[in-house]
Amino acid sequence: SDQKTNGTARTAPAVAGPERRRSHLPALRLIGPGRAGSSLAAALHAAGWRVEPPRGRGDDLGDAAAGVDLLVIATPDDVVAEVAAAVDPVPTTVVAHLAGSLGLDVLAPHRRRAALHPLVPLPDPETGAARLAAGTWFAVAGDPLAEQAVADLGGRTVTAADDQRPAYHAAELLTRAADIRAALEGARAAGLTAGLVPTMGSLHEGHMSLVRRAAAECDVVAVTVFVNPLQFGSAEDLATYPRDLERDLDLAASAGADLVFAPPLGEMYPEPPSIGFTVGPLGEVLEGASRPGHFAGVATVVAKLFNLFGAGRAYFGEKDWQQLLVVRRLVADLSFPVEVVGCPTVRDPDGVACSSRNLRLSPDERAAAGVLHRALAGAVAAMEDGERDAARLGRAMADTVTAEPLADLDYATVVRAADLVPLDPLEGSVRALVAARVGGTRLLDNVGVTLPAVAPRTVAAAVETWA
Repeated sequence: SDQKTNGTARTAPAVAGPERRRSHLPALRLIGPGRAGSSLAAALHAAGWRVEPPRGRGDDLGDAAAGVDLLVIATPDDVVAEVAAAVDPVPTTVVAHLAGSLGLDVLAPHRRRAALHPLVPLPDPETGAARLAAGTWFAVAGDPLAEQAVADLGGRTVTAADDQRPAYHAAELLTRAADIRAALEGARAAGLTAGLVPTMGSLHEGHMSLVRRAAAECDVVAVTVFVNPLQFGSAEDLATYPRDLERDLDLAASAGADLVFAPPLGEMYPEPPSIGFTVGPLGEVLEGASRPGHFAGVATVVAKLFNLFGAGRAYFGEKDWQQLLVVRRLVADLSFPVEVVGCPTVRDPDGVACSSRNLRLSPDERAAAGVLHRALAGAVAAMEDGERDAARLGRAMADTVTAEPLADLDYATVVRAADLVPLDPLEGSVRALVAARVGGTRLLDNVGVTLPAVAPRTVAAAVETWA
């Protein structure tokens, strides 16, 4: 759907006055009966409304508002104003559109105007009507008849003021916590499954793969775009983190996102948090040792997002392997109704893992960044050849990275994948991880390998070796 909303959530009240006291059934007509319009018409018809024959392309629109209580313009956004202007005003008829991206001014010259936008996907009229009839959420504005229509469907509303409707995007842009909670509650109430892709924005192909996976497995997909200050150790690093919300909205929508939650800082943290997390041993090594407090900040923001999101699936990339483990432990310890789905790292053709931080690299630094993947590839090759000594593998990876003049190594290691515990010898599911600064930009990468269990040495084999 080509809309976005913002505002205050509430249950649609019954409307006092003439609309509620009518002795005749409320009547509806559509102009441009596409999926959204046809879904709404079918749902309202089932709720007791009288639905008049629609008007479509090539029809005379002059008298379209006559004889109905609600005329809904269900056309593409860019022609709503043109269509509204072609309809002769009827003082008692409410003229509405379904476009969350448009204000009410496009409905001039009609006196009674409304916007009525369902906050669930409507893939076809039959499915859409069932979802709308299940009591979902709508973004509404203008005449109270819009709220009455939602009430007749058993739904709830989010008000959407004109000044909160910036430019067109195919995904809903929500900036208030109450609105993302309401939209996802409405989706689940309609029997839909929900998927969450938490990001800090500056979307790249790695993020896109998460959104596409979520869209393939869930009915409604929400992407979050929030640069969380609690997980940055350096104020300069936070200030220079790349941001481009307009681009992120377009990319999220193109990958299949239905909702984009991009709250301002004050919405997520009205006051500095006074209650935090102790992540424990899992968050004290590797990234946790290099960036004290980082995972406490990650846990705080993820817990807040999961509380807003509710039940569903959350998608995280394996590039940040340690973060993925921390989030899984967070869910297990706090019993969030969320299934955490880890997704494979996406790489550029030269093997460099996709990262928003890559945008900060100069051309020479971008070329040098490939050393992390080369170090990991060397470790994998050595393990496939039988190497099981983690210390030797770590030294070999470190030598590869330090041979690159633009790279400053932080760590290079191979550990047990499930909990980052060192193993000697290596066996089972292990993870090779490396982090380094390339120029002034900190990069990290990892790969997973499954090794056969090391067979216990027999006494005979030991005696033979000693001999």
